[in-house]
Amino acid sequence: MTLEVEGVGICPFLTALITPVRGRSERAGWRIWIQDTSGRVGEGEAVCWPGFGAGEAATSRDLERAAGCLGGVSLVNLEALEAWLSEAALAPEARHAVETALLDLLAQEAGLPLARLLGPLRRREVPCQALVADVAQALEAVERGYRDLKLKVGRTEHELERLARVREAVGPDVALRADANGAWSRPEALRATETAHELGLAWLEQPLPPGDLVGSRELRRAGARIAIDEGVTCLADLEAHLRAEAIDVLVLKPAFIGGPRLTLALAERAAQAGIEVSVTHSLDGEVGRLAALHTALVAPALRVAGLAPVLQGDSGPSGPLLSLPSGPGLGSNFAAARLARCEELPGIHSSSPSPSSPQEVST
Repeated sequence: MTLEVEGVGICPFLTALITPVRGRSERAGWRIWIQDTSGRVGEGEAVCWPGFGAGEAATSRDLERAAGCLGGVSLVNLEALEAWLSEAALAPEARHAVETALLDLLAQEAGLPLARLLGPLRRREVPCQALVADVAQALEAVERGYRDLKLKVGRTEHELERLARVREAVGPDVALRADANGAWSRPEALRATETAHELGLAWLEQPLPPGDLVGSRELRRAGARIAIDEGVTCLADLEAHLRAEAIDVLVLKPAFIGGPRLTLALAERAAQAGIEVSVTHSLDGEVGRLAALHTALVAPALRVAGLAPVLQGDSGPSGPLLSLPSGPGLGSNFAAARLARCEELPGIHSSSPSPSSPQEVST
């Protein structure tokens, strides 16, 4: 197969979060469309979040730079794609968007779902957890068929009581997880470890700030299963956690790691070390979630993923069990409609959006 790029389009989007996250009610990002000489269009998505990844300025700059040098590029296989991406040296969020769009095109050219291009399928369906905030949302999620729930913690002094109320409401057969996003001190996390044991939590996710490997090891020795998210974005981070015996579960976000293939490399190394893997997204829209779903279908040692929609108007796959998308590439049936609705992008061409003043675009 040979893919030759003919044009690139980039468009910013700004949409509301279904539920505000840590004081923010909107999500900004970019969609990228790459068209080949056969008229096929591949899609990718880049999103940023304060304090994570390379940030908006670097992502915007590198998307513009990629758009300027992709025209006329020919790719014959995944090795050629990796060579181009390595030479381009893009920020992780921008690399994720560009790689996803090019993988989408290569998979369309091959007539395969993107997951099959990434590697052998390890599953055709991915069990997903629901992100809930209270008893009412937990009961609603269970009613919809979810058997895995995650709650955000680390912001108020009564959160452990909230976890206990949710456990009492949903019963012992529903898996609960708590994600502190690194907000706890060691003493706070140790107290939470006692509660985690009492409530039978599946794991505590990033209970301590990234880099506190000694603290994470202490929590494991106190009986908690520790999932690391923000603390691992590259192989060196993972190896450090393995040496320190500071990790039970690796939570992978392709957008902050730099794309599906780098994510799978981390998943493979974790599986070799006997570490459970979970693939989630970075509060992405439906394009980023589709890319994460394809990654999760191939990732080893995965039992549950975090792939629920978080943006208003997201018409991508949803539910407690997500299946391999139909059709070649990402399997998105909405690319043409999204492209047509983007007023800044009447056709495929290069543009350089700024996240500081994004255009309203439906997702």
